[in-house]
Amino acid sequence: MNGRRSAVVVVALMLVVAPLLGIGSAPADAHGNHVTAGSQVAADGTVVVEELFILENGYLVIHESDDGDPGKILGHVAIESGYHRGVSVSLDESWWDTAADNESLVAVLHRDAEGGDEFDPDADTPVSAFGSLAGAEFDVREGDKPVSVVATSFEGHAVEDSVTVPRVQLADDGYLVVRANEEGEPGEVIGRERLEGGTHENTTVPVDREMLTGNDSTVYLWVSVYNDDGDGAFDAERDDPVTVAGSPVQSRIVAQLNATESDMSVGVNTPEPTTTGAATSHDTTGASDDANDGTSGGEETDTPAVGVVGTVVAVLLGLLLAVRRR
Repeated sequence: MNGRRSAVVVVALMLVVAPLLGIGSAPADAHGNHVTAGSQVAADGTVVVEELFILENGYLVIHESDDGDPGKILGHVAIESGYHRGVSVSLDESWWDTAADNESLVAVLHRDAEGGDEFDPDADTPVSAFGSLAGAEFDVREGDKPVSVVATSFEGHAVEDSVTVPRVQLADDGYLVVRANEEGEPGEVIGRERLEGGTHENTTVPVDREMLTGNDSTVYLWVSVYNDDGDGAFDAERDDPVTVAGSPVQSRIVAQLNATESDMSVGVNTPEPTTTGAATSHDTTGASDDANDGTSGGEETDTPAVGVVGTVVAVLLGLLLAVRRR
């Protein structure tokens, strides 16, 4: 009987803790340490990490890529526990001044081992995500003006006849293009919006809902930046996507079909970018703006982090010990 009771408590423990840690039916990467970063053009040595989730206070650190592994540290920013979107990090100026046309970087989450002290790469080591490094490799190249897409949303995107993209940067006049997903790759164009060069917040892109076939209520969509060939009219055959090292500047998003609302601004975080070596700090883009004015750069949800998880685990382990003593 004791064995059965113990087994029941263990199962209960897993059922409660698993969703909090991103296991089981929770959205992919929703609650575990993770980083998403895409190809982009940087104008001043500042790169944008599209989204991340970190279970404890720590650091987002940009490394030079060593065949996909983290190499030399180029910049970092302190990060509070929780979900963040559109986080800017300034790179070391001396490195940026001598960087190649296309560079591969790795964004990695590091722990704050000393609890609020200055970043120390020897002590503040990388964190893992279910046995793997919590990081993402991405390509960057220098340009006169930045080009990037921040399209992910922690709660997904509501899609009825349009989809809203939190932030996009264009160097010149062009298009924000939405494509359907075909076997994990961008498929047919289902929507586009012409934009002037510059930074745009919460851009609404009309989409052809009838082109999203199937019975699933949840689909993936691809959002990318296209140049205009000069005629002012979008043509998927003639207008080229902005690319970096052969990869388009794009993002894959999760969309909920037939929904009418999407809470895009779920909180604001204000990380302060810092760099190593002789680099100069830059403010996080829009990070201090109000969450409801559509200009926030780093955003955070109220998703439970380690404190809640630890409490739940402690309670259930106490139950397990109580059962075993009977």
